[in-house]
Amino acid sequence: MPRRIVLVSGAEQGVGYAIAQSLAASGDGYHIFITSSNLEAAEKALISISANMTNAKNRLYAIQLDSTNAASIDDAKAFIDDRYGRLNVLINVGVKIPALNTKAGEHEENSVDFPPLSIVFRPLLLRSSNPYSLYIRSYMEALAPKAENAEAHSSSDTTNQISREELKILVEKEHAVYGDEGLKVFALNLGTSATHGKSNDENGNLILRILRGERDNEAGRLVH
Repeated sequence: MPRRIVLVSGAEQGVGYAIAQSLAASGDGYHIFITSSNLEAAEKALISISANMTNAKNRLYAIQLDSTNAASIDDAKAFIDDRYGRLNVLINVGVKIPALNTKAGEHEENSVDFPPLSIVFRPLLLRSSNPYSLYIRSYMEALAPKAENAEAHSSSDTTNQISREELKILVEKEHAVYGDEGLKVFALNLGTSATHGKSNDENGNLILRILRGERDNEAGRLVH
């Protein structure tokens, strides 16, 4: 059976690292792309995960990917396209969306744009027979305090981490548009070590269950 090609954004630490670690420890047969805006950080994460990986069915790769940089996204997409011609699973950690001029509390159906990472990689997903698109909202990042000079840079900041409500709207929208083409879309709201009583192992098992098709009836939703 062909290995499934998986890309995990922001996998050098925190939630993304834990997800890549869970996939690598499974016996499901994945080619896992560990990505980071800093290639050295991605390579260090790969070495760390590989040291504890006992299942020979899985393979790990490290590539540079900045999910807020169009050229970086295009380069990563081209690399995977040239090598495999498809992507089975896109795991978008700490989802960033273009900043919008909407008032607080307003959530119009079309007010949430698809993240650039999703737009660029979607054609590769749709080439695979059973594609999954997972959006992971980093609970701990959402709680992190703003830098003291954040206000000074706000005018040039073009991305925001998605809110929980926006996340729900996003997956419902993508599921409605692309579900008939076979794309299964899920959202998860996770923290680093423990969020709402769940450990990294439990969160990893949840993602594995999704990718094994055990939660397909909940596609288009925020799952727990």
